[in-house]
Amino acid sequence: MIKGFIISAFLAGCLCTVPAAADDAPYAEYRVMSDFGQIQIATGFVERTPELMSRRSALESRGIVVLEADTMRTFTRKARVGAHQVVTTITIMPPAGHGEGGGSSNVGLRMVVDGVARVDCPLAQAAFGLDRIVLEPERGFVTLSAHDGILRFDGFESRSTVGADWLGNREAFVRQLMTGKK
Repeated sequence: MIKGFIISAFLAGCLCTVPAAADDAPYAEYRVMSDFGQIQIATGFVERTPELMSRRSALESRGIVVLEADTMRTFTRKARVGAHQVVTTITIMPPAGHGEGGGSSNVGLRMVVDGVARVDCPLAQAAFGLDRIVLEPERGFVTLSAHDGILRFDGFESRSTVGADWLGNREAFVRQLMTGKK
């Protein structure tokens, strides 16, 4: 009986050394919409198929970035939107742990217009994520929708850099509106 338990525990320990992957993989779609003077990034999930990672380069050439990595990697695009040069960088870090959110890659987003950062914030981090962000360089507008767990919020910025603090303040403001608590 004890021998069987020890063998079972040993086999379970061996099986647990391989990280478990979710059925779905997160992705971001980067689009330059020159006709509207915008760069849009939307996030979502796609079914994890055995060939997904082998298709990563082909997907990225079309602006679709799988937001997972075993080692740090970046996706960078330069675009001219109207009279402005925009450099967008998505940085994907390897998972820092395991379990809820810990087994996911943290992803950063940086959008620089004519050498000035307009967006420098997380794109995905544990339960937090941007669902959609739109940069309009000509008008100087950044609009976004995001979530932290089940809390959904949106925002608009025309002057400052959208950073982690900006997002945290916007989230806290919406949370206070919903709960009535400071």
